[in-house]
Amino acid sequence: MDNTDNPLNETFVIDLKTHPKNEIIDMNSHSTWGNSISFMNWEIREITGHMTPIPKKGDILVSKMKSGKKAVFRIIEIRPCLDPSDQFFGTVEDIGYIEDIQAALIELAKRLQELFKPMGEALTAVINSPGFLKLVLEAQEAKENEQPEAQK
Repeated sequence: MDNTDNPLNETFVIDLKTHPKNEIIDMNSHSTWGNSISFMNWEIREITGHMTPIPKKGDILVSKMKSGKKAVFRIIEIRPCLDPSDQFFGTVEDIGYIEDIQAALIELAKRLQELFKPMGEALTAVINSPGFLKLVLEAQEAKENEQPEAQK
C-alpha cells in the first residue's frame, strides 16, 4: 500500500493524559527502518510495525489525517512476532478526533460550571454569613480540647 492509498499522510502526538501505564505513540516518529508503525489495512484498522518495546493493548496512537484533523486510536489487540522479536501486528479502534474530544470536554466543563454554580453561591453565602467565623472558631476550640494533654 503506498501513501496515496493510506488516509494517514502525516502524524504527531498530543499528551492525552491517559492511564499512566498506557503509552501515547506518535506514528510519525516511528517511520524509519526498524522503528515503524503503520496501517496495514485501513478499512479494518489493522496495524503493523517494528518497535522495541512493542506497543501493548490499551496504548494510544495519534495520527494526523489527510483532512487535517488529528485522529486518536486505542490498540485493542497486539500480536507479537517471534522472529524478528520487534515486529508486531495489531488492531486499533477509533476514539475520535482530537478537536471533537476537546470540544466535548469544553462543553462538559461548561455544564459542570452551570451545575455547581448554585452550590458555589450557597457556599459563599454560608462563608460570608455573620455566624460562620464564630462556628469555625468554636469547632477549632472543641478540637483542641479533645487532644490529650501531652499533645498540647
